[in-house]
Amino acid sequence: MAHPALAAFSRAACWRNDCIQRNSHNILCFYPSPDPDPKGHIECTDTALRRVLDVHIDFRSRSALSTAYYDTETLKVLGGSDWHVPDRPTTNNGATAAIAACHTGLVNGTVFYTTCHFVDKDDDFTLGYGACGRVHGHDERVLREQCCGWPRNICPPSQDPLWRHMVANAWIQWLFLTTMAALSFAVIFSRAR
Repeated sequence: MAHPALAAFSRAACWRNDCIQRNSHNILCFYPSPDPDPKGHIECTDTALRRVLDVHIDFRSRSALSTAYYDTETLKVLGGSDWHVPDRPTTNNGATAAIAACHTGLVNGTVFYTTCHFVDKDDDFTLGYGACGRVHGHDERVLREQCCGWPRNICPPSQDPLWRHMVANAWIQWLFLTTMAALSFAVIFSRAR
């Protein structure tokens, strides 16, 4: 399965059933296909791209972004979704650099999907080469950036702290705080006896 090459995104893009678009917070989000079955594993045919995919999934080591660009030689994060690919990217020794973009998104309420592919210019939606991807577990970046849910931006309650959902509804917040206060008093008075 080939994915298009995507770089500094100035407009929304969709290919197959996957889309990249800005959410209501103006953060670029990758929305993988909403198919009920996870995509599974798409083997990387390129060793450098496989290394980038591993680094991006293990975000604690490199990037706190759900979309990031990497130098495939050094595995250095070059920037986030608004990073512009230079006309002729080069390495420190003057050779043409290979740049990869990786995107992570929520497939369903508990499964995340990351895809990586080579890029060579901004807004290039032609079929990419060497694209690969992997399904994996919890990914805090996607939740923190509020890039959840398809087609609406709804993060799953099981992954989000309860208070985030309560803040949206003042009545529920009041009810929760009142109940917690009542329980606290009940515990204090029961221990005082």
